[in-house]
Amino acid sequence: MKNLIFSLLTVFGVLVTVVIISLLLSGTLKDIENRIDSYSIGKDVDYMRIADDFSALYEEFDYKMPLLSLLVSDTDILAIEQSFTDVISYAKAESLDGVLSSISRLGVNLEHIRELSGLNLKSVF
Repeated sequence: MKNLIFSLLTVFGVLVTVVIISLLLSGTLKDIENRIDSYSIGKDVDYMRIADDFSALYEEFDYKMPLLSLLVSDTDILAIEQSFTDVISYAKAESLDGVLSSISRLGVNLEHIRELSGLNLKSVF
């Protein structure tokens, strides 16, 4: 009987931990996604500012990545990292078309990974 109680407490503890991590990561990813969606380039494109801004966003994402790797696959995380790298690389190369398409791809990838890390039927099953 004692073992059954410990087992149930362990399962409940793991479930609560996963729910809390999922909610926190989903909120953080939503914040990053909103900042990327609302990012405006303007008429006079400052490529160094774009590279610096997205480098800072990448550092914020990288800080959360160890927890995120518990909930989503490495392939999805790698796609996000590659998207960040593409934006920064195109900004340093001063390619407006590359920057715009990479920002769009990054937004889509972040939305996908946020859905996977959140609490929904798709992430459970």
